[in-house]
Amino acid sequence: MPLELVQPSFRSELHARWSVVFDLLEIPWAYEPAAFTAADGRTFTPAFWLPRQRLWLDAESEAGLPDGWLDRWYRFAEACSEIVYAEDDGDLRPADWTPPTEVPEEWHGTALLALGPIPSYSYNRPGDLWHAHRHGGMLHVHDDDPHQWVICPACAQPNAAAFGDPAELPCGCLDSDDDSHHAVDHRLGDAYFAAAEVEPLYPTAAVARAEGWPAGHRLYRTALAGRSGAALADQRCTRTCRSLTQVLRDEAPAGAWIEAGPGDTLCGGCPGFVCAACGERPAPADGAQCRVCDPVALLTDDGARRRLNDLAAQLGKLFRQPLRVIHPQINRAMGIRQRGEAALEDLVVGINEAERWLADPSTLVIPAPVLREEEIARLDVREARVEIALRVGVLSKAVGEPIPFVQVRINDAAGAPTREDMDQDQARNALRQVQQWLNSPATYHRPVGEPVQEPPAAWAPGILPAPAETRPAADAATCDLCADPVAQGALLGRLPKQRTPQGFRLGWLCGHCLTDRRLKPRRRDLVLRIFHATFLGSGIRLNMYEAEALAAWLEETAGQSDADQPPACAPEVTGTIARLREVVAAEHGTMLSLDAGQAIVEQLRTVAAPTSEQEILDAVAQHFQEWSSAGTTAVGTRWSGRRDILLQTPRPTLLSARGGPFSL
Repeated sequence: MPLELVQPSFRSELHARWSVVFDLLEIPWAYEPAAFTAADGRTFTPAFWLPRQRLWLDAESEAGLPDGWLDRWYRFAEACSEIVYAEDDGDLRPADWTPPTEVPEEWHGTALLALGPIPSYSYNRPGDLWHAHRHGGMLHVHDDDPHQWVICPACAQPNAAAFGDPAELPCGCLDSDDDSHHAVDHRLGDAYFAAAEVEPLYPTAAVARAEGWPAGHRLYRTALAGRSGAALADQRCTRTCRSLTQVLRDEAPAGAWIEAGPGDTLCGGCPGFVCAACGERPAPADGAQCRVCDPVALLTDDGARRRLNDLAAQLGKLFRQPLRVIHPQINRAMGIRQRGEAALEDLVVGINEAERWLADPSTLVIPAPVLREEEIARLDVREARVEIALRVGVLSKAVGEPIPFVQVRINDAAGAPTREDMDQDQARNALRQVQQWLNSPATYHRPVGEPVQEPPAAWAPGILPAPAETRPAADAATCDLCADPVAQGALLGRLPKQRTPQGFRLGWLCGHCLTDRRLKPRRRDLVLRIFHATFLGSGIRLNMYEAEALAAWLEETAGQSDADQPPACAPEVTGTIARLREVVAAEHGTMLSLDAGQAIVEQLRTVAAPTSEQEILDAVAQHFQEWSSAGTTAVGTRWSGRRDILLQTPRPTLLSARGGPFSL
């Protein structure tokens, strides 16, 4: 049901604030629905009728009550509660006695009187909401126990009970012997605080309305009513509600009779409708009832904001979008930039739109927000993947392809087999590409080429392939090959896509791995070549520079190892050193067997090495051992089996984190 803005008016500030309490507790209420006249001609008009509780409530300041008003209240409470006073009651002044007010049966119920302000917490007595009331609660009939509002812990329905005891509630959910439910429900305290301190009130004299408010109403508040046409009915009303049928009957000659018909609910005083039940008050639609015959709780500003947040959460689940995407859509529908700028008139628009979107999801189209370059640069890999996922559905609609095809297209453009395989830079580049496609969907079907970059100045043609992409490091990073740290501003680059059956592509490499790892190899570069060649199941190819560096390292370890207990692989390593020296002298490269590579690693680990070298040697030896102990020898087995073992290792290393194998 669409919400509409209404402006209920009241005779006093205290009445207005009690109406807020009822709204926040979701208690339907009607204000001054009826006036009751005693036999002496005096009229009594109680403030609130709460039909769900069958309860009358009036609220007055204890000071300044009109003379005799309290006695008239007691007489009214007697009549509507069907309780008879004793005429010798000394607390009633005989001069103010009047015959009991006649109250029709439809208005029978409990009558309560709150003498004092809205209840509130006390810093000294936090559990006593009624500390400012001399009677400790609301008066019932004369000399009865004071009543307080309480929320049943079992059925969660609010009602009034003697001394605020939940066991005394009319719902009967609790046993009278159970004294474990006397804690004050926080919703009561929140409602009292919002009514007394938060909800704004406005003087009716400051606002000109064509039909005005009822006589004697000094204040009004704004709220939302869940009834279509309620606001318009209130504005049109001339306070002289009579059905068109009744007007015709009054004007007809004596004895004439006007049959009932469509005129029963059409108003004879304004272009609206009268209540289908009482015919005396405005109704929002044909056949509907007025707010007195069918009261509703209104939605306050605070309640409207909570309602809007709940609807946003439902929309987020429905569209699988975070709230930071849903809330801007609601704000845009309200014509504001931030929720704090929204007035109640804006909130009713937002709530109605959100409910319409929930009823018909096709009416909400969520455009993907465009992230600036500096925002993309701050995303980590997980955040970048989330941003891509947010745009996949919109991109699918824009280019007219199913979502699975779009997913594959994005992964191919990033150079990763799946979204989970993307590193941070791949995910960021994929997000940039998706935003470009969204901006220009026609480019989606064009091939995505490798970025054209100038090679680094130190790059030697014929030794290493030219980088496909280079950039300065935006932040401190780590090389995806050698794991060396890369300072901010230093060179980073990516190699071209590998056209190998493995389909794995190295991430961002440091300047050394881009330019010098084949011409000026470091010891860790040599170990990496041995590891990845073994991983691939191919021979270990070395150029003359790598052969010379490896021979020197092996000779160094051979001279430092214990001659009395040489490693078992020493004879094979001795032959390898001789072969390496031969190819260096002949100025060409060589190919070593995988068994020779494993023997070399074992030999190099016999002598203490710097921490960075020792770490990578231990990692390589560990993975060689796992491949063998798992029943998979390093030679003659497909690389895919070794990759599975590597990824499932119980002791992850810097090599298992990078995966592979990579053709170096």
